Amino acid sequence: MLLFQRKTSHWRTLVRYGKQDALEYLQAQNTEPQQHTIMSGTGNRNFRWTRPPQGWMKCNFNAGNANSNAGWIIRDSNGVFKGCGYARNDKPTSALEGELQALIVAMQSTWRRGYRKIIFEGDCKQLVDLMNKDSLHFGLYNWLVEAWFWKTKFEEARIAWVPREANRVADKLAKQNIPSSSMFTFLSFPPSCISDVLHSDQVSSF
Repeated sequence: MLLFQRKTSHWRTLVRYGKQDALEYLQAQNTEPQQHTIMSGTGNRNFRWTRPPQGWMKCNFNAGNANSNAGWIIRDSNGVFKGCGYARNDKPTSALEGELQALIVAMQSTWRRGYRKIIFEGDCKQLVDLMNKDSLHFGLYNWLVEAWFWKTKFEEARIAWVPREANRVADKLAKQNIPSSSMFTFLSFPPSCISDVLHSDQVSSF
């Protein structure tokens, strides 16, 4: 038996919790090689950012900096930048929870700007499966309920998985250092930290 935070736990219980946290982290970071193997058979285009259909917007999102920050970017069907932002997450207990919080704040930001047909893309396969109700996670049920609620507010909203290579701009935004005095920042112009990958996405999406 082990004592931690004045609580007595069997060592096997702690090992089980550790394995579960490690699995969630790997799935959230999309480091499982079989996911890349599955996608590689459909061509290299799946490893590049692609434009949404005409009349749709696309919002890529991600969590970074040990999951304490969220980053997102909005682009239209021509690949034109429509805004981006980053925010502090609400002390997530796991990488997966951080990704879920990042999706929620991205949904709130896009909805408030009047976008109603939108594709949300993230590189956490487990999160996409949860949002599309292809799997369950009772520990995150309250966060999922909130995310599902925001999804219903759109005329049409899709949640899609992409590999990290197709989500580079959101990944960079999520890793930005946020001033301690700020909780939320939205930019109507692209910051210099994403200019290179933003241009690369635009060129490769033709």
